[in-house]
Amino acid sequence: MTNEEEELRLAAVNNNVYAIRYINDPTESVKLAAVKSNGNMLQYIYDPSEEVIMEALKWAGSTIQFVDSPTDEMKLESIKHGGLYFIMNDETLTDEMKLEAVKFNSSNIQYIQNPSEEVIMEALKQDGRVIKYIDNPTDEMKLEAIKHGDYNIMDDETLTEEMKLEAVKFNGHNIQYIKDPSEEIIMEAVKQDGSSLNYVANPDPIKYIES
Repeated sequence: MTNEEEELRLAAVNNNVYAIRYINDPTESVKLAAVKSNGNMLQYIYDPSEEVIMEALKWAGSTIQFVDSPTDEMKLESIKHGGLYFIMNDETLTDEMKLEAVKFNSSNIQYIQNPSEEVIMEALKQDGRVIKYIDNPTDEMKLEAIKHGDYNIMDDETLTEEMKLEAVKFNGHNIQYIKDPSEEIIMEAVKQDGSSLNYVANPDPIKYIES
């Protein structure tokens, strides 16, 4: 193929990326130009190289659906760019991949089969509200959820005094979600933020603030 023909093909793809569908035996440069512009063009490319596939996955992780027998590296790249949904039933996903999935979007924890404690804790650090997707969360997980925004869990009757105390240590305003807080919890909440007293029924300002 002459340089002029190559330039014409590149120009065609750059002008309209769907032109890749009608180019017979496109060169690597033409394939790369197509997927960099629109990763979904991968579906129209016969026997793409690893470089072409990786570029498509960087454009959108969902393009992994067009890849036959993706490597672990490809799966990881897909997950980093939002493609977990398309490979969530893949039993070969590693903990590293699962971690990347929840780092990208903590809600991905709901699609992960048998997540490890490390993966769950990472998801909770991103957003405590995802604890609703966890079966039988441990006390440590509940505490992590509280620390990162899930105040609904404060209704959990299994929460210990220690966990409630840690919740107000993290943010004094968390006391508003605690039913019948103990004296110690009130004191700790006010210590963290004096305005937390606004959430205490019939408070004694002098008592708590002086303490």
